[in-house]
Amino acid sequence: MSGITFPYRPGIHYRRHTERECTMKLFTKAQALINSMRTEDEGATAVEYGLMVSLIAVVIIAAVALIGTNLDAMFDVVGTKIKTTA
Repeated sequence: MSGITFPYRPGIHYRRHTERECTMKLFTKAQALINSMRTEDEGATAVEYGLMVSLIAVVIIAAVALIGTNLDAMFDVVGTKIKTTA
């Protein structure tokens, strides 16, 4: 009973797959995997959105730093004018 696979059904002839059939199955599975990865654009879009968000964050930080120093200087001028007039 070494060549019998279970569940065994009497009257059904079991045969082994040829090497060509196994190679074809492997090729088909590999092709399906490649096709599934090629059509998945969600990962690329997430990376693109991440890059855009980081670029926007850098621009905001630079603008706040630049405006912050200008505002500090402007408040110093206003503060000294208020002290001299008061």
